[in-house]
Amino acid sequence: TGVKVGSFLSVPLIVQGELIGVLNMSHAQTKAFGEEHLRMAILIAGQSAGVIQRFLMYEEMSRLAITDPLTGLFNRRHLQEHLAGEIHRSRRYDHVFSIAIIDIDGFKELNDAHGHGLGDRILTEMGRLMRKHARSSDLTSRYGGDEFVVLMPETDPGQAARAGERLRAAIAAHMFPRRKKLTASVGIATFPSDGTTAEALVRKADRALLDAKKNGRNRVLVSS
Repeated sequence: TGVKVGSFLSVPLIVQGELIGVLNMSHAQTKAFGEEHLRMAILIAGQSAGVIQRFLMYEEMSRLAITDPLTGLFNRRHLQEHLAGEIHRSRRYDHVFSIAIIDIDGFKELNDAHGHGLGDRILTEMGRLMRKHARSSDLTSRYGGDEFVVLMPETDPGQAARAGERLRAAIAAHMFPRRKKLTASVGIATFPSDGTTAEALVRKADRALLDAKKNGRNRVLVSS
């Protein structure tokens, strides 16, 4: 900027022993800062660090309130809130949207045979796969157990089926912990053709998921 700096004072911002930033002050004159300025800067830095710490704690608590701790995906409550909002928005602007319910094939049998430790590792890996392969506009969540729900705004049945197929294929191609190869079944429902309430959409998607299971698993079915 062309501004001459004759003096410079820097004080660290520390929260719980960790450096999170630096408070910097400069002045055009040389030897502009003395001991009193340093004490004042340390006081301001300490107060600022306290405010930042409270903000970071609030942010972390807010994140934990909407996140499933095992998979890192959004939890069921956050999905329900977004689903209600998406219904309201789609009604107002005459848009469609879809949801996909994804269930790991044979997960109960795997849990019974190998224990919940492996099951939890697989669910954690599923969360990573969902985040990696879902579209950036989609909201991915753990619905409960080994069921996951993807909310897909402004997505018709054909687009939802293609998105669901990408997830299904990614899961089938992945090597899970202990070199386990797994598959998943996917059921899809679309607003408003399959329902105009959250309950109706979930029910239709779940029915399509059950039909996918009955028809051989490892497939995507769109609600009819």
